[in-house]
Amino acid sequence: DRFSLIDIMFMPYFERAVASLAYFKGFNIRDREAYPAINAWLDAMDSRPSVRASKSDYYSHCKDLPPQIGYCSSESDGSQIRNEVDGGAWGFPLK
Repeated sequence: DRFSLIDIMFMPYFERAVASLAYFKGFNIRDREAYPAINAWLDAMDSRPSVRASKSDYYSHCKDLPPQIGYCSSESDGSQIRNEVDGGAWGFPLK
């Protein structure tokens, strides 16, 4: 119910983890059945205007990670999300 300093500190890490683990490994943290508590927390954080205003997109997170930490190995499980993030599944007009 309360928005704490811990929430503020961890949200950017989870935001990057959701994007990069899906992109590179095909691991879906947003699987509500497998991770209900994490998703409840992420939904609560996303309901805050201050969090929504500071969020980035999957493309930026996934493309910024390798220069920050070095090579990120991709696994075949992430191929669908990589295609979506990299634009292979994009259609126009963008929605």
